[in-house]
Amino acid sequence: MISQDEIEAIKHGVELVSFMKARGVELKQVGENYRGFCPFHEDTTPSLTVNPRKTVELLWLWDGRDVIRFVELIHGVDFKEAVRTAG
Repeated sequence: MISQDEIEAIKHGVELVSFMKARGVELKQVGENYRGFCPFHEDTTPSLTVNPRKTVELLWLWDGRDVIRFVELIHGVDFKEAVRTAG
């Protein structure tokens, strides 16, 4: 079983910009945030925003997510595997 403390440590311990770039997401800095095309749907304008100060939050136009959910979606894995991959 994965403890809530372990989950929170992963969410807060991942540097999102580098993590996402390593998985092929192109991000460009716009002010203090980074913007890019969402890897989960067709984009004509960038709809993905990453705020590096908020380590747990990615903002898609359609939803807010964390790094574990990003791993679930990008790799097509369940929550437990996403925690292992993100950690």
